[in-house]
Amino acid sequence: MLRLRQGRAMSVLIEQLEDLGYTWAYRCVDALAFGRPQRRPRVLIVAARRDDPRSVLLSDDEAAEVETDSRSRDACGFYWTEGNRGLGRAVDAIPPLKGGSKIGIPSPPAIWLPSQRRLVTPDICDAERLQGLPAKWTAVEQMSKGARWRLVGNAVSVPVARWLGMRLQKNSGYRFANDEIVRPAQRWPAAAWGGKGKVFRSTVTDTPVKYIRTSLAEFLRYPTRDLSARATSGFIARLEKSGLNFDLQFLSDAKHHCRHMIAAENALRA
Repeated sequence: MLRLRQGRAMSVLIEQLEDLGYTWAYRCVDALAFGRPQRRPRVLIVAARRDDPRSVLLSDDEAAEVETDSRSRDACGFYWTEGNRGLGRAVDAIPPLKGGSKIGIPSPPAIWLPSQRRLVTPDICDAERLQGLPAKWTAVEQMSKGARWRLVGNAVSVPVARWLGMRLQKNSGYRFANDEIVRPAQRWPAAAWGGKGKVFRSTVTDTPVKYIRTSLAEFLRYPTRDLSARATSGFIARLEKSGLNFDLQFLSDAKHHCRHMIAAENALRA
């Protein structure tokens, strides 16, 4: 939303709100701050005609957690369906669950397990849990696995929605003395507020609260599935042709995993 059409999409939305007489505040919030090992930054917008929307979205803030090197972790998430332009790399977490790939195929992200030199994908039940839903929440009659992944990928993070609901019930003042005005030619910041044609940059981070984080490896309760040889080899080919920067140990482990999967699949055919 903040970057779509060089920010024009956000401008249209804000203009419409102001035309209806609203003041507004928005903030990019990451579900990772709520104890779920999934990076999921989402833009939340609150608008009001009488109350102060800043007190809802911008009053709570905690310092963001410092990311450590992936090799010091037991798990590192990435998108195995990509590799040309990006990886979606997430340390001790998975990248955002998506409703589908660029060609519309719903698929889970992959997880690199450095200690085991394996690439795996999480179970749909753990994906539900990563969104804050109970396991098997989408397991209704005649629901395909692909449809379940699409539902989970499009879902709103329950802990984030709960926090927003609680903030709507709690009115606390927002300190804005250090906020600076955003000029028309400037990009939309990660958090801002305004009204009547004026935009002010907020200094809050994407971490409104800080829960005790569970590592990704410890969070997973259901059996993972090894990424197939075909999927792994395709990912490696795209990665090696790209100009992306990545951990060489990651590529080495991916090749090791691919050889292991080829051997295992050949053994099953024999």
